[in-house]
Amino acid sequence: MDKQRETMSGHLFEDMKQTRAQFKLALRYCKDNIEVMKANFCGQRLLDTDPHKFQRNVHKISNSKVNTHVTSVAGVSGKHSVVYVEKLF
Repeated sequence: MDKQRETMSGHLFEDMKQTRAQFKLALRYCKDNIEVMKANFCGQRLLDTDPHKFQRNVHKISNSKVNTHVTSVAGVSGKHSVVYVEKLF
């Protein structure tokens, strides 16, 4: 145990602890403010003269892997069943 304590001290260890703490604070800041950063970036792209840059940016930020097709309505799945349930409403 004493040998382990000796290796966990010193100038290099203190620098490592400080650097790790700074990294964790920066990471926490990014996680907490990710939506604000995305909105600011979109706003900057909106001010650009090229409207295609804005559209590309919105496409990158939005989840393009989301499926927009409905596969279940009121707990019913299947193409014909979903159509039947939609007709009931």
